Amino acid sequence: MKIKNKILIPIIVLLVLFYLIIAYYEFSQYIEDKEHEITISNSNTFNSIIKSQNEILETVGLNLINSSIVKQSYLEDDPKIIANEFSKTWETLKENKMISEIHFFKPPAISFVNFSSLVFNEADVSKIRTDVDWTFDSCQQSSHMFACRKYVGFRKVYPIFDENENILGSLSVGRDLNVIPEHYRKLEEKDAISVYHKKNISNLQKDIIENIQNHSLNIDEHLFLNSDINYLEKDFFEKLDLDQKHQTIYYHGDRYFITIFDIQGFDKKTLGHIVVLDDITSEYEDFINKVLKNIGFLTTLIFLVYIILNKNVEAMTRKISKISKFVRKLQNRNFSVLDATDFEKNKLSENELDVLSYSLFKMGISLRELYENQRNTIDENILELKNMVYVDSLTKLPNRKAIEKDLQKERAFAVIIFDVDNFSQINNFFGANTGNTVLINIAKHLKNLIADFSDYGIKVYRIGSDEFGIIYRECKFSVEDFILKLVNNSSGIRIFNLPDDIDLEVDLTVGISKGETSSVENSDIALHKAKDEKIPYYIYDDDIYSLKKEQENNINLLSMIKHGILEDKFTVFFQPIFNSKREIIKYE
Repeated sequence: MKIKNKILIPIIVLLVLFYLIIAYYEFSQYIEDKEHEITISNSNTFNSIIKSQNEILETVGLNLINSSIVKQSYLEDDPKIIANEFSKTWETLKENKMISEIHFFKPPAISFVNFSSLVFNEADVSKIRTDVDWTFDSCQQSSHMFACRKYVGFRKVYPIFDENENILGSLSVGRDLNVIPEHYRKLEEKDAISVYHKKNISNLQKDIIENIQNHSLNIDEHLFLNSDINYLEKDFFEKLDLDQKHQTIYYHGDRYFITIFDIQGFDKKTLGHIVVLDDITSEYEDFINKVLKNIGFLTTLIFLVYIILNKNVEAMTRKISKISKFVRKLQNRNFSVLDATDFEKNKLSENELDVLSYSLFKMGISLRELYENQRNTIDENILELKNMVYVDSLTKLPNRKAIEKDLQKERAFAVIIFDVDNFSQINNFFGANTGNTVLINIAKHLKNLIADFSDYGIKVYRIGSDEFGIIYRECKFSVEDFILKLVNNSSGIRIFNLPDDIDLEVDLTVGISKGETSSVENSDIALHKAKDEKIPYYIYDDDIYSLKKEQENNINLLSMIKHGILEDKFTVFFQPIFNSKREIIKYE
């Protein structure tokens, strides 16, 4: 196509020069905005990582401190009960890199069970674990960073109470600080390193410190853990100013924007820093490319105007509009446009717009696959965490948290709780393996009893060491017939093929609450009433409700008297007693 209008070329030159002048002044603002954007992104990611790690630690911690097994271990002063019950849980969490520490303590700060090193030596760690000491003094949980013997990282410390709110011990769960750089690499695909202050991590064991030093750069009073960033030498890190939270470093022709986050310990001392590196060299290149593209756009625009004047633009406009709509839908994650478009047919075309449309189509396919893979990974992690929280590991039944959650979602017409009679004797006499097999068989027996009711959402829960629960919901059978079936099949349960060829006959005691009184708490009260009176079952009624309120009042009264004595709120008056001679002989 020949250009007939001679004024076209001078117009193009003038517009390009004008644009370059504007671009020169926009350059500094562009870089400033980009660095601000990176700062916000890094900060959001840092806060997200901290939040996610705290949520994982909170999930694990709350499940452990509310476990009846843990409280039993403290009451019997037998740490092996905890060790035997939760060793597999510890190994699973550690293997999945979800946790670095599960450590139980006794007052004032005595090691009780440390899964990092199962040696029951009752060491006093009060001088090192000041956070544990604080928890025992305050009876409150704490969430903080800490450097102890094994690692520097997240810590959550929870007090453990018995049924009377007396403190039995405390639990510390933790995660290594290096999870933050790992998550930056995984989530943001950018490098980050941990930096430690030597003097503030002196509590670490000698071999741990030596290991850190072997994988770090030693610069002044800091250790830079850069084992995963081998493309940067020591002179790069020497340029860092750790007191400056945002800075830019030029290194071997590249430009790095640095974001620094302080890590403060329980005592408010700075344990170290997380240094996030963003290579923004490409941002400069992108800006230059943007300038070049805009110059090309201006040139193209002028040619388009010229073409429009020559009535040759209609087909190109349709293609550009179609491409523009396609890109907007991809930006909104509307990947269905990939199945609706016909851009794939442009694969062999030599037309530039067709080549562009086909390239965008292939890019959209790749983006959809990446997005779906990320969604699947997140869904799998959420499902695995839910199973850990709501499913009993031995019987694979829903646990106590699950029954409480289900009762909150939908009203129950009855709650039935079963307790295995003399289960502790089975455990003590035949051993834990036999006891576990008994529990698994009881779970199967109860599931078989309600098999006909599964379509109504009725299921079996394991809610305690040897306790199971069932929620009755409205169905074709009346609540009375349903309860009668369960009670009639709760005695003389034969269990065969136990370890060592043992056969047992097991009875269940049943506690029931129904109607407006339906709850796990009331059924549990009825269960204890049945066991006290040595009868096979008991249904919660007004008499037991009155007894419950009387017990609650007695407990509250005792608590008030106890606090009154501790806080010196009582005033004592002495009444003299006289004999016949008007002499004081005693007081009352």
